Amino acid sequence: MLELVRSCELDQLIEKTRNTQTAQVEKWVFDKTPYVNQVLVNGGAITLKGRSYPLQNQAVAVFLKNQQSLTELSQSRDRVLSDLTHELRTPLPSIFLVAETLQNSERRWVEQVLKETARLIHLVEDRLAVSEIENNLHQNLAYECLALDELILSAWQTLDPLTQKTQVTLDFNGSSEIQFLGDRSRLYQAFLNLLDNSFKHSPSGSTIQVNLKLCEINQAIEVDIIDCGSGFSGADLPYIFNRLYRGDPSRVRAGIYPQSPRQGSGLGLAIAQEIVHAHGGSITAKNHPDPHGAWVKVMFLI
Repeated sequence: MLELVRSCELDQLIEKTRNTQTAQVEKWVFDKTPYVNQVLVNGGAITLKGRSYPLQNQAVAVFLKNQQSLTELSQSRDRVLSDLTHELRTPLPSIFLVAETLQNSERRWVEQVLKETARLIHLVEDRLAVSEIENNLHQNLAYECLALDELILSAWQTLDPLTQKTQVTLDFNGSSEIQFLGDRSRLYQAFLNLLDNSFKHSPSGSTIQVNLKLCEINQAIEVDIIDCGSGFSGADLPYIFNRLYRGDPSRVRAGIYPQSPRQGSGLGLAIAQEIVHAHGGSITAKNHPDPHGAWVKVMFLI
């Protein structure tokens, strides 16, 4: 089969199943070989999902499913949403400016309009960021040598006006010698979103811990972001990096944050994940055993 299909991903799926003797699931884009083109008349690449199961005598059973129709449906939906977002981008700032000029006697309504308009502006900006990232972000990265400690601390300073009011502090541990080749603005955006999410779920007077280290065994840079909130619920964990997904609202600290223009849009973690992946990294989330808050780990291979 491999001689006809000539898929590196399929070969890797089979080898991984054979070596680990465990079932595997992978999804990839398959560029058709000349033989397959003779069988499938529709040109172009197709999206496949493969499941593999170990059998006796090092044999492997493989089941392939064509998911191209689902991929095209998802792309069509994203294009519609992107177009709608672009249309919303123009009138929202105008509404915000007009609301600011209204009379003081109407201030209660003005504040509500400003709050909701700021929330929509933030949502639109995040959605446009996702659209931009989807369009071959890895091909448009401006690589430079970065000091990751400075980048992370700079992102935290952006949150100063909010963290000072709630007395949420940062405990940063990391070497200034750890450098990484990446896009400064994109990685800044990723870490700002991650720190902002931790701040949003941190009780007043608590500490957010960030550990930056070089792991020689894995030949990777690791960044751990740990807060003192209530952690992720088991129901939320599989979906927190999904676009527009919002977890348990009871986790969000009441008080100053709902008034912030950075109120959650459900896209911040999705954007961070896309940026990390574009840099060849990985991002995972779970709950820390102590202090039992949310724990997000980012890894970059070096």
